[in-house]
Amino acid sequence: MLNLVQDNTSTYILGCSLKYISLILAYVFFAQTALAGLPPTTAAGLNQSNVTTFNFKVPNNQATPVTGGTLLENGNKNILVNSSFEHNLFDTGWTMINGSASSENIFITDGRKSMLFTSTGTGPISIRQDSTLYNLSYGSGRSVQGVASVKILTDLKGIFVCPRRAGVSVSSNYASQCYTVQGNNTWETATIPFLMGGTSNGIEILSTSAVTGTIYLDEAFVGAVDVRGFSDVIGPWVDYGPITITATTTNPTKATTRQQDNVRCRIVGQSYECEFSYRADSATGAAAGSGDYLFNLPSGIAMDSSIPFFTTVTGLGTSAQAAQSLLDTTGWMNINTSSGEGPVWAYAYSENQFRLERENA
Repeated sequence: MLNLVQDNTSTYILGCSLKYISLILAYVFFAQTALAGLPPTTAAGLNQSNVTTFNFKVPNNQATPVTGGTLLENGNKNILVNSSFEHNLFDTGWTMINGSASSENIFITDGRKSMLFTSTGTGPISIRQDSTLYNLSYGSGRSVQGVASVKILTDLKGIFVCPRRAGVSVSSNYASQCYTVQGNNTWETATIPFLMGGTSNGIEILSTSAVTGTIYLDEAFVGAVDVRGFSDVIGPWVDYGPITITATTTNPTKATTRQQDNVRCRIVGQSYECEFSYRADSATGAAAGSGDYLFNLPSGIAMDSSIPFFTTVTGLGTSAQAAQSLLDTTGWMNINTSSGEGPVWAYAYSENQFRLERENA
């Protein structure tokens, strides 16, 4: 008998203990049987042998607990999907025109795969991807510095790599405002700084006419990054629409009909280059302001406030004040008559505004 003690309470306790023991043993037997075929947990890089592990470790403080799991803070700001073409469906996320793509495992620069694009020769090619990640943060005048880049290998000429905003390449003047692929059958890194904004941002590899041949692609990237490290890179022109002109006293009014009224900017190394164009053949609708006229930089672009060179004194102040606020300028102005014609210089007024001075003013 199991009831070694005649006390009813003791008999009940002994009975409970045996039930718990039998339940535990049953679970052990089930676990050994049901899970016997599963391998141990492993982790490995794409080009590394598996390492058996049950607890993952990452450098410093890169593991952040979040709802539903753990976020690895690896610093990768890439907003593209399948940017290195390692996906089981290697072309996931990419749109291609006038060509076909296949997975490549010999000509690669990272991981185990790249994309091999073969053009059909029936028209201009396009390999592109757009992302809507963070579009609400980058849109509505809140542009942010970014970079589009890709590794490319081809012997084709007439191939360009362009950043995309709001579903279109940033400019139709590809030869001067996108990266021109050399086509020397060696890997090139095409890198183009640009201002991210609009409803989407992305990258496009394209031609302007039909081409026949192959293109290898790997390590594509689009993301918001500090472009100051790209000291020798010139980005594409970005159009910002009409010029905004105010004044220190009374704002002027532009002419009703204007032949030119536009601001465009591009990244040049660690700086921005902005071009202001205004022309009105008729003064109809225009009204003069008073004080110094102030020209606004586009939203999202500002002068470095850490450098004390702003001059807000009307008329530029002393020669020393004017000298410290002089910007690197190339310009020409013609007001009404030839007597008002001459070169102009820009002077910093604030982080977002500057003034113009004509030589013979």
